[in-house]
Amino acid sequence: MTTRFPTISFCPTCYAEVSASVTVGREAVTMNKSCPHHGQFTSMVERDPLFYQVIRGLRAPSIYDGYFVDVTRRCNLRCEFCLPPDAPVLMAD
Repeated sequence: MTTRFPTISFCPTCYAEVSASVTVGREAVTMNKSCPHHGQFTSMVERDPLFYQVIRGLRAPSIYDGYFVDVTRRCNLRCEFCLPPDAPVLMAD
């Protein structure tokens, strides 16, 4: 059985907040999102749908609660979503 629910994410190109939907399928959990400027994107949320459903059922505030951001090889994890401006700097460049 496939389950789908709406959520919000970011465009992986321009980082604009966009509407999205999470699909829990038999093989994986994916997110489909649509940016009005850059089109449709699909990304993997979790490879194990059963694990995802168990964790969601626990209602843990820090697991799968919030935005999903695609991390790619281009990412330096220092944008405003991963490292807010007021976050302490732990390592110098």
